[in-house]
Amino acid sequence: MGDPYLRDLLGHQRSWRQRRRRRWVSALALMVLVVGVGYTWRSYQESLPREVVTQVAVANASQRVIASVMAARKPIKIVQARPAGEEPTTRPGDALARWEQGQYTTLHGKIERDESVFAALQKRGIPTRSIQAAIAATRKEYNFRRSRPGHTWSAEVSEQGDVLKFRYQSSPEDIWETVRTEQGDHVCEKVKVALEARQEVIGGIITGSLWHSMESVGASGAIVQQFMDVFAHTIDFSTETHHGDTFALIYEKIYLDGRFLRDGRILAAAYNTTELAHRAFYHEQPDGESGYYDAQGQSVQRQFLKSPLASVRVSSHFGRRFHPVLRRWKLHAGVDYAAPTGTPVMAVADGVVSFAGVKGANGKLVSIKHKQGYSTHYAHLSRIASGIKRGVKVDKKTIVGLVGSTGRSTGPHLHFGMSRYGYFINPLEEASALALMRGEPLAGEARERFVRDVVKPMSRRLAGAHPGGLLDPAPREEDALVRLPDRERR
Repeated sequence: MGDPYLRDLLGHQRSWRQRRRRRWVSALALMVLVVGVGYTWRSYQESLPREVVTQVAVANASQRVIASVMAARKPIKIVQARPAGEEPTTRPGDALARWEQGQYTTLHGKIERDESVFAALQKRGIPTRSIQAAIAATRKEYNFRRSRPGHTWSAEVSEQGDVLKFRYQSSPEDIWETVRTEQGDHVCEKVKVALEARQEVIGGIITGSLWHSMESVGASGAIVQQFMDVFAHTIDFSTETHHGDTFALIYEKIYLDGRFLRDGRILAAAYNTTELAHRAFYHEQPDGESGYYDAQGQSVQRQFLKSPLASVRVSSHFGRRFHPVLRRWKLHAGVDYAAPTGTPVMAVADGVVSFAGVKGANGKLVSIKHKQGYSTHYAHLSRIASGIKRGVKVDKKTIVGLVGSTGRSTGPHLHFGMSRYGYFINPLEEASALALMRGEPLAGEARERFVRDVVKPMSRRLAGAHPGGLLDPAPREEDALVRLPDRERR
């Protein structure tokens, strides 16, 4: 026992046994205390006289009897039946109003969460056959898949249960009305709402970002985005905006019954750099074609976007490659853009859908025909956008589908193909040239009318909006990008 290491080991063992013994003693004492308290409380209850226990039970029973009697004495509401032929009074949004046999009824309601239009009408007692007839006619003009909670509806139902008039409203200006004709058919049309367009003129100086500078003078986010879209092909606002640049615009503010509803179109816009004045004017031609043009009638918009996706990362180029699925060399007649499933895919130009559906190794495919023999193809989509089908006209930037991995694909991506007169071409090489192609210019009498009726009056109003009058109210017509006089350069 003279070894110090052995003495330390034995000492640790004794200390560990002592700590364990103390824990057991503490636990046992706590159990004894709990049992003792419980036994004492039970003994106290048993020691109470029987009379006391009986009085407590009787008092509790008396309270329950008194409560039952008071409830029985409350007056009972009796609902009087309406006399035959009496028109019921209903209030908009009254969820209790129902149609009853033999009574002409007007019902109002609001679409609830997880509720269809059919279910909303059915729970008001309207016969199923009448609901189906009204909805079938309305569906020809309005897609009920776009129904959302909060949309309102009203229905006039005859004594026999026929829906004489059905009105569906998705926004203050979007209303559809379906009426029953004398022949028993239902006809639907969109209600023309009287909107008032007032013109707003604003201007300012760039003191930070374009977004912040425009919002500081009253422009909404929607107007700022629209302003950037107008000049998207001529100005890179992320790199080409500088402190001291000026801007001005004339846009519509839409009112309904005297109350502001939303912002409308930009009618004229100007952006001045240190040397150049960019201008764009909205013009609608007699044949219905519309767009933005510079002071000389040249389109400021381009026919093609550079890419069908907002964010672009090319994962596979055009040309021969070793196919990852077929395991052999094959022509890759397009460009693959890596993107997560569900990323929106845009049409790169105006055109007409020539194919929309499933096509072999392409999976879900949308093909669009454009001017000058061009066609674009969007393959491996996870979903084709609603309304995109053969023969439908689409505008540039229209969402045609979502990125996916259908067909012969190893992962989510967009295969973007481009062809001209039936021959596939490299989209990346063609994109740069196509992005410079302007839309059709105005010519002849149309151009003269545009300059006289749009450019000159709008330019004077834009000049008045600019701080310091930096925009010349009489634009030179020989160049779309008007070079400012030396005295006006900063």
